[in-house]
Amino acid sequence: MTASPLPAYLVVFAALSQVKRVKRVLEADGAYFDIQRSPQCISPGGCSFSIRCTPPALPRILAVARDLGIEPKGTFREHEDQGQIAYLPLAPGDLPG
Repeated sequence: MTASPLPAYLVVFAALSQVKRVKRVLEADGAYFDIQRSPQCISPGGCSFSIRCTPPALPRILAVARDLGIEPKGTFREHEDQGQIAYLPLAPGDLPG
């Protein structure tokens, strides 16, 4: 499996409604953000959804979520590990920007 150019980040939310609220604010400025079901390896329950983004967009996504009172379940950096996509959880101090 080959991913699009890395690095990319996933901001994971508990519910699709949360992702849609954040995305609506982000796209008001004309930008586009991809929503996807969170990979099972980072969301064992399988019910969460993520916004996939590049490093420059990550601080804006987190700020919008915070302004809306939405706490992401986690933030992950995609990377390639032996030809497979893997996800590294990020602590607040690890976030770019």
